[in-house]
Amino acid sequence: WKSPEAGLAVLQSLDSPVWLNNSYHWYAVLADLQFRCRKTKLAHKSAEQALQKAPTDNIKLLLRHRFKKYNFYG
Repeated sequence: WKSPEAGLAVLQSLDSPVWLNNSYHWYAVLADLQFRCRKTKLAHKSAEQALQKAPTDNIKLLLRHRFKKYNFYG
């Protein structure tokens, strides 16, 4: 869209539905944007939550591969 910072600001301004807060998708997107904005501590927390909520080992592997470019190995 415009920038990682703009995308993160949009997500942080949302009143997200409960079902989305329990989804690994939400935390994976947050982690990605937070890593890109250099908010490393928040990004690590969101990445861990994404991994915990991932329903299968294959999705966890995909997430780890995605976050590996940010030096996060979870």
